[in-house]
Amino acid sequence: QKLPSPYSNCLNVTDKDSIYFKEFQKQNKTYQQKACLNICQQKYIIENCGCYSSSLTQIETIKKPCLS
Repeated sequence: QKLPSPYSNCLNVTDKDSIYFKEFQKQNKTYQQKACLNICQQKYIIENCGCYSSSLTQIETIKKPCLS
């Protein structure tokens, strides 16, 4: 079991303030590592590019897809 900070950089997905937890709740899904990584990658793209990847789960209301 991976421990959260300060023991690692892992986030506690059951923390109700976590965006990952909220996304799983919104989508009525149970936690899966691959889905969590997908959401994390999408969040990074949105924050750094101002658009979303159409190949990943959409997590915010940004309507501008990234151009390939």
